[in-house]
Amino acid sequence: MNAVFATKNSKHLITPTGVLETTYFPDGEISVHVENPSEHAILVSSTGPKPEHFLETAFCLDALKRAGTNVTLVIPYCGFARQDKYEHGKPLSIAVAAKLLSQADKTIIIDMHSERAREFWKYENILPLDVFMPYLPRDAIVVAPDHGAEKRAKSLAALLGTRWEHLHKERNGNDVRVSGKVSEIEGKTVILSDDILATGNTLDAAAKSLKEQGATKVIACITHCLFCRTTPLQYVDELLTTDIITTTKPLGNVKILKMKEWFENLLMKKN
Repeated sequence: MNAVFATKNSKHLITPTGVLETTYFPDGEISVHVENPSEHAILVSSTGPKPEHFLETAFCLDALKRAGTNVTLVIPYCGFARQDKYEHGKPLSIAVAAKLLSQADKTIIIDMHSERAREFWKYENILPLDVFMPYLPRDAIVVAPDHGAEKRAKSLAALLGTRWEHLHKERNGNDVRVSGKVSEIEGKTVILSDDILATGNTLDAAAKSLKEQGATKVIACITHCLFCRTTPLQYVDELLTTDIITTTKPLGNVKILKMKEWFENLLMKKN
């Protein structure tokens, strides 16, 4: 069996079998120590939402590789994945992150925000859609709030045995406009599926549009709930999310799904 290590932001997701210690110098500089590195190991560590999470992951990975360990890196939440488009004068941040983490022998990411990173990073992307299934009606319509969520919506609809459609999003700063029509929506329950909820502006704009088109209920399924807002979502009736990110408790009618059993089953398959 491979030794399993976890950084502090991921210890609630699995039961580590190896000891990994993170300490800080008086000035705040981070330092990590992996006790008794083994020949093969699984490192479970999110690289966000805080910058120190990325550094902790990179340092732990480097410590294991310098000890000659074959490492499978499991990233429950991949920070910097939204910075995947090059603009003049700005870094391609996910490429920088990938360069430092690519020394892992194998990388598994849970619900990667964008597949553009595959241009320079080899990883396996796993969608944890099965954890939402017990809470979702089978006769609902699955809708992607924007183009980037289409693959996720299609996969969820296939699991539910229902149809899926998509909306279009235009963003100007924090101002979000959603357009697009969903067929035969009158009186229906709609499921919005996406990977990240930060401000919630896109999700709420999509839910508002669906309600205006005749949907009676909107359920949102979100893998990574950052929830950077002080008010509940106005048009989403129910929010289902995982406990992968635990920095802020969402407001409103929210059900947080525990992921420990799911992750431990995943590691058993990969071990």
